[in-house]
Amino acid sequence: MAPPGPRGPYAETGPVFLHADGCTGPSSAEYPPDWLLRRQVQRSHDEGGSIIGGDLVEAGDDHVAAAERLLADPAVAFLHTRNAVHGCYMLTIRRS
Repeated sequence: MAPPGPRGPYAETGPVFLHADGCTGPSSAEYPPDWLLRRQVQRSHDEGGSIIGGDLVEAGDDHVAAAERLLADPAVAFLHTRNAVHGCYMLTIRRS
């Protein structure tokens, strides 16, 4: 089975940014520290990829607690975080 992702009206394409010299990626599964200082939308999606809810998380708020609240709903399969101003995709959050 393919990993869940937005489908239908939520399916998107866009630029993919790569490091010119390569990198090892994130050093942990922690929320990226620099992103805790950014205003974001956390959108919850069901297993089929449809948006079923979300929250606006202000810069400096507890982004991890906001994600945990959304993931507490058993209907939520994953979250996408997006820049609140431009709507750009930032990261996907899944239960561990």
